[in-house]
Amino acid sequence: MIYDERRGGYINNLPATFARADTDLGIVNYFGGKVPANSVAINNFNIAGRNINPVTYQGIRAELLYRLDEDWSALLAQSYQSIDADGVFAEMAENSFGQPQPDLSVQLFNPSYNKDRFENTALTIDGRIGDLKLVYAGAYLVRNVDQVQDYTSYARGGYAAYYQCVNPTSNSTQPNPAAARCFTPSSTWHDIERNTHQTHELRLSTPDAWRIRGIGGVFYENYRLQDQTDFLYLTALPYFNPIGPPTGYYTPAPAGVFVSAPVTSNNPNIRPIGDGWFNDITRGYSQKAAYVSVDFELIPKQLTLTAGTRYSRTETWEVGSTVGSFGCQLIYSPNAPDPCVNEPNDKDFINLNALHLDRTFSGFRSRANLSWKVTEDALLYYTWSQGFRAGGFNRTASCGCGSPLTSGPYPNEAQAREHGGWDPGLVFAPDTLTNNELGWKTTWLDRRLQWGGAIYQEDWNHAQISLNAPGIVDLGLFINGGNYRVRGVETSFIARLASGLSIEAGGAWNHSELVKQRLFLWADGTPIDFSTLRTFNNGEVPDLRGILGSPLAGAPPFQGNIRARYDLAFNGYDAFGQIGAVHQSHSLSTTDQLTRDLLGNSTAYELPAFTTFDGSFGVGKDAWLVQIYGENLTDTRAQLFANYSQYYKAITVNRPRTIGLRYSYKFSGR
Repeated sequence: MIYDERRGGYINNLPATFARADTDLGIVNYFGGKVPANSVAINNFNIAGRNINPVTYQGIRAELLYRLDEDWSALLAQSYQSIDADGVFAEMAENSFGQPQPDLSVQLFNPSYNKDRFENTALTIDGRIGDLKLVYAGAYLVRNVDQVQDYTSYARGGYAAYYQCVNPTSNSTQPNPAAARCFTPSSTWHDIERNTHQTHELRLSTPDAWRIRGIGGVFYENYRLQDQTDFLYLTALPYFNPIGPPTGYYTPAPAGVFVSAPVTSNNPNIRPIGDGWFNDITRGYSQKAAYVSVDFELIPKQLTLTAGTRYSRTETWEVGSTVGSFGCQLIYSPNAPDPCVNEPNDKDFINLNALHLDRTFSGFRSRANLSWKVTEDALLYYTWSQGFRAGGFNRTASCGCGSPLTSGPYPNEAQAREHGGWDPGLVFAPDTLTNNELGWKTTWLDRRLQWGGAIYQEDWNHAQISLNAPGIVDLGLFINGGNYRVRGVETSFIARLASGLSIEAGGAWNHSELVKQRLFLWADGTPIDFSTLRTFNNGEVPDLRGILGSPLAGAPPFQGNIRARYDLAFNGYDAFGQIGAVHQSHSLSTTDQLTRDLLGNSTAYELPAFTTFDGSFGVGKDAWLVQIYGENLTDTRAQLFANYSQYYKAITVNRPRTIGLRYSYKFSGR
């Protein structure tokens, strides 16, 4: 198979200018709320335009099947794919001032793109050893991603002025307002990623006709990700020394002794002077697993018990560096080395190799099922199953200067000093999921009606969550949080109402909530009472434990779909017409109730309910078929996701109304 598909864009980049404002947090912090007169403003007139986000998919897939005999065969598959995407796929619902913007529009000041390439080789061998069926499946994937995005709105943040503005005097404690200036706010980030994924599985199973049936096997995978992200927001170029990967690390204060130690780098070079921060990280894991499952027909062809378990051992690791240029500003740090490497005053200069980030997670996860075929037209079942996700690492365990969780010198840190502070740890543990499900599958009215469904409860314990609360947890951390519970019911049916007319429908109702908060402890074991803590500016501290009863992100209480189709044959032709609808109720974009935008508003955006409609009709004969289709017929703006990662409210929306004509021909005539 060979394919080449180009999908048109639908996001417009509006002409705009970007100038600093007195309310920018960095301007407030560094210049008392007054933009220096000698400051640069920019515009995007050279890249403004309509439909800036086209995507081109190109690929090839080839398969070769070789049958050795009736029992043994080998299938080799090779795939290549290239995706070239321009622009962005989220609209700017509100700009960095919180002002609403037109639908399907953004204001970007630098070109943005994403180039994604992968190749995958897969081998599957099927065979028999006596009565047993053997399957080997292996694959090797290589993927490369090159992505650039505009980051200009970062200039509104609290730290940007340090990297983009200067007050060039010999003594930084006695600024000269007349000499103050801000350089261009134009910023981007550039991510280069390469990952490889290798899997092997060997599986044996008994014949399906046996009363006691079994399946067992072994599994191995190895995953490696090389990621280099450069944040190019440093524009006060003459006042900084360039940064580069560390060559060692400093022991903890007060000694602060430098120890030479190699660091793993995808790019070992000194970065260009405009690079204000980079992450150069290689991480991965290897997993070894063995599993077995047995089916036993307690009552032949009627009542079956299934029990199985899987043991896995996952070894995960991370090396590299995360480097900032905070201590490399020459006005504030005139003795900064050139290049600025191994800067002792920069808490963001981290040698990950020296942290020995490697952990092993192992254990059993099991499943049990009891199915009862009540009649030929009705099946009931109960399933209990377990799942888990391996743990990982934080790039730093620091909460930042001035945080009430840090044992520092400031008044709001008094409790932390008394109890030894809070250490979030470099490692977060696996989280687990336990599912209990009762379901049914039935047919009615001489199989003209099929109806199935399930009632379930899922218990998600020690959920891995992110913390990013400015002034409390500045750099973002992953920790194990509390326990969530999801209770729900889902159902679906297919009805053949008359000759050629059928209706399919499905729905799911879910209620998710935080049922147990994580216990936060000071270093001496005393529980942390967040209601008694204050921020550096004497503000209230949000409860990092979360709010009991709050729902999961991306978990709408209801989702449903329905489709009606009519097939008609006339004069040797086959025709059809169908229409469908999808409805989703409101949901939250994130469970993070802590992060605020530049105006202090929560970024836990609510995604409104929506309904979309699709339809198509076509006619064909023998090997050919012509059809007209419509997607999102009512041109609904469904909000699928929202975030503030680029310092403005970005909403990923569904594609606008799309009308298409499709022609297909089966060369085999079948």
